[in-house]
Amino acid sequence: MSEKTLAFLKNIKEQVRKYGIDNVVSYIKPILGDHRVARVKEGIHENRVVKSHVINGEVLWFYLGKNEVYLIIPEVYCSCLDFLINVVERRIVPACYHLVVQAIAEVYEKYRSTRDITLAEKEKILSEIEKYGYSPTLVRILLGR
Repeated sequence: MSEKTLAFLKNIKEQVRKYGIDNVVSYIKPILGDHRVARVKEGIHENRVVKSHVINGEVLWFYLGKNEVYLIIPEVYCSCLDFLINVVERRIVPACYHLVVQAIAEVYEKYRSTRDITLAEKEKILSEIEKYGYSPTLVRILLGR
C-alpha cells in the first residue's frame, strides 16, 4: 500500500460525505479515466460490495465481479490484477476501481452483508478466491443456503 493510495481513498470518502457521489465522479474521472469511472458507477449501482463478519470479530470485504470475487482490505489492497499491475507495479493509478467502490459503499452503507461466518467458512472462501478467483461458498452464504 502506498501513501498515495491511502490519501486518494481517504479523500474519496471525505468527498462522498461532504458532496455526494456526483462530485466524487468528477473528482476521480481525470485520475482513473472514463473506463474505471464507468465501472465505479456500475459497482455502486449493482451493489457489488460484500461485508462479511467472522465469528471471531474480523470483518472481510469482497467485490463481486461478473466472473470473479476479489478480496478487499479497505484503503490497502485488492486481489484483482488491475491493483497488482497498475497500482503496485506500474503506479499508473492510485487505486483500482474495486477499492474506490468499496470506499464509497462503506460511507453510504450500500453493500451486501452476510450472516456471521465461521472460521472454517472464512478459510474456505479465501482459499477459493486464491485458487479459482471465485468463491461458491461466499455466494452460497449470500443466498442463505
